Amino acid sequence: MMKQGKAPIMHMTPALLAALFASACAVSTPAIVTSARSSTQPIAEIQLLNESSAASLRGRFHEELTGKFAERGISFAPNADFVADFAVSQRKADVGLQAVSDSETATQPNKPNFRSHWYHKCKPARVSASLVIYARSSGAVQAKSSGEFLACPDDLSQLDQLAGLLVDRALAN
Repeated sequence: MMKQGKAPIMHMTPALLAALFASACAVSTPAIVTSARSSTQPIAEIQLLNESSAASLRGRFHEELTGKFAERGISFAPNADFVADFAVSQRKADVGLQAVSDSETATQPNKPNFRSHWYHKCKPARVSASLVIYARSSGAVQAKSSGEFLACPDDLSQLDQLAGLLVDRALAN
């Protein structure tokens, strides 16, 4: 009788394992964005800086930002009243960055709020980006926004969404 009781379980084991691995989670979190705007002057024309090839992460993000600015009616000119620059990076998700300024006292580093689990299909990567808009005449920061998302390495499917969020936040009054 014991052998009969074990047989159905043995036949179910491969199906259970297949279901478990098929439902393993790919890592993807929505973008988190912070922003600040110090001027209410409307931005209608901008110069977007870029010094990287289109094949790089920076080049790809430049293309995304260009499209997002254009969708919002912002035109581009080499001598525009506003200049925008950006940074973008991809690193391991367990590496956090800490904002530092001259007026802040030293604090403990930020600890990333994501831990990889055995059921994830990959070890996640953190894609971070920031956008800063300066007034050409004074060099003063008019607006800035930054954000990040987690995804599997080389999964940049949310890069477009992150660019849109950064542009929206930087242009919001």
